Amino acid sequence: MILVLIVAVLCGAALVQSARTVANDDKKWCAAMTLLTERPVPKPADPAANPSREQTYRFYMTFVELKRSLGC
Repeated sequence: MILVLIVAVLCGAALVQSARTVANDDKKWCAAMTLLTERPVPKPADPAANPSREQTYRFYMTFVELKRSLGC
């Protein structure tokens, strides 16, 4: 009986620690996404004329969507 109780307590502690670690990682990712999206990138008027600006805009939109999906 005591052994079962010890195992249950240790499993509970492991779950709590895992939840904390995930929450801390989410905060770090949110901080990174906030930094990467703090300056809006305008959509280029003519992507064919300047493909590098189109790629930059796509990267920006990807980070915006990731930030939204993380709940930041």
